[in-house]
Amino acid sequence: PKVVEDTQDYFASEDNMGAFVDYCCLTGSEDAFQCGATELYDTFCAWWKRFVGNFPPKQKKLGTYLKERFRSEKVGGLYRYYGIALNLEIIEEIMPSK
Repeated sequence: PKVVEDTQDYFASEDNMGAFVDYCCLTGSEDAFQCGATELYDTFCAWWKRFVGNFPPKQKKLGTYLKERFRSEKVGGLYRYYGIALNLEIIEEIMPSK
């Protein structure tokens, strides 16, 4: 049934978003770790295309996932997440031009 399929897709994407956070991000104190939503999403898309598939979830879906786990705030019209930052060593492997 469609509901079962949608539920499986949901949990699969949740697992992949968790894997992205585990692999590409550093987490900890809100003072030490913070990152912009666009920067996180751009990196997430590059990671997704390299390790998961061609069609990453929309930014809103990643945002919902992150907001459940990290504090977010709109600063100057842009969202920032606190308690999470990109691991620059890993990002260099995924996005060498960054």
